Amino acid sequence: MFRIVCVFFISIVSFSAFSMEECSVHKSLSEIYQCEKFAYEKSMDNLDKIYGSLISSVEAIPEYKESITLSQEQWNKTVKSDCANYSYFIEEGSITYDIENLHCLTFKVDQRNEYLLKLLSRAKDFL
Repeated sequence: MFRIVCVFFISIVSFSAFSMEECSVHKSLSEIYQCEKFAYEKSMDNLDKIYGSLISSVEAIPEYKESITLSQEQWNKTVKSDCANYSYFIEEGSITYDIENLHCLTFKVDQRNEYLLKLLSRAKDFL
């Protein structure tokens, strides 16, 4: 199982590098936006998979599952606020705002994915 988690982690890290570097090579704002949107959606798909695996692995420990669920809810609120602050000085509703907000969200989701993978690995060590 550790090998699967490592391969999954490497694929997330390699995709993160793609989102940060590759999107800036596009010429138009529309292309950059589409690239950032794709990167964000891919990161969110990974988050859903990792979070689902974590919740499934701790199903037998209700208080720990509840703690993780609460943590995820709080993280969702914090990340939205953080990225709103990150994009604050850009005109809201502009494509530049949307690009920067997506870039921030992707970065934060990728960080969360790394954290949840470590948490999943730790939980599996003890279960």
